[in-house]
Amino acid sequence: MFRLVTRVAVSVALLSSAVPAFAWGPVAHDAVARVAAQRLTPAAQKEVSSLLGGQSMSEVAVWADEVRNTTHTQTTAWHFTNIPLTSAGFSRSRDCQQGNCIVAAIERQLATLQDRNRPRVQRQEALKFLIHFIGDLHQPLHASDSRDRGGNDRMVAPVGGTTNLHAAWDSGIVQSQGRTSSSLAANALAWLQTQRESDLTTGTFADWANESLRLARDIVYAQLKGDNAIVGGERQEAVRIIEKRLARAGVRLAHVLNRAFAPPVPPAQ
Repeated sequence: MFRLVTRVAVSVALLSSAVPAFAWGPVAHDAVARVAAQRLTPAAQKEVSSLLGGQSMSEVAVWADEVRNTTHTQTTAWHFTNIPLTSAGFSRSRDCQQGNCIVAAIERQLATLQDRNRPRVQRQEALKFLIHFIGDLHQPLHASDSRDRGGNDRMVAPVGGTTNLHAAWDSGIVQSQGRTSSSLAANALAWLQTQRESDLTTGTFADWANESLRLARDIVYAQLKGDNAIVGGERQEAVRIIEKRLARAGVRLAHVLNRAFAPPVPPAQ
């Protein structure tokens, strides 16, 4: 099990802030994009290529992180939802006030993407946001909170260059195991071969958030112990969990885009 320790927050202001340090790291976001790209329909592939101007989904997968502290500061809260760890699940009134959470952000960006009357630049940005946010939604600590800013205030012994629980699950664990985006994607794709993908694409965005909440409660936080080490075997198990989350994110991203770009059904005669 993970053996970690809670750090006392350094200030009241820090505790009141609900902003995660980062989302999935670039390696994980790249893996999600790779999985999704392999599952796009020809119609969706054409639309994605047109909107991205020839860039791949992998190339824009972390764009939303790059702009949230510069040109799009209003989007910071769109990367997560702080569902209380002890709650039954996502509550829009409690966890998404004024629409500032990842669930509502995905809904808005999808509506923009589907509206062909919107300016091209808005639809392009909506696509980039969706590629990123659907990945973020599958990071357990982006949909849960134990009064520690989604794990940002839970300090751990350095793992893959990270020192808090949130960052460890974002990137530190996979880095400590020497995983690359290609290896993560390959293992995610291999796991998908054992699954019925139609079972993975059911549910709403809120349902997917609740899935992450349960993982955070039942695995990430439940395994916290009295010291701050994450030993090798536990890191390997965490990587397997992460690979499955990336697989689900990739399949679901492709499913969302395939439906968004599906040719209109002609009216019945």
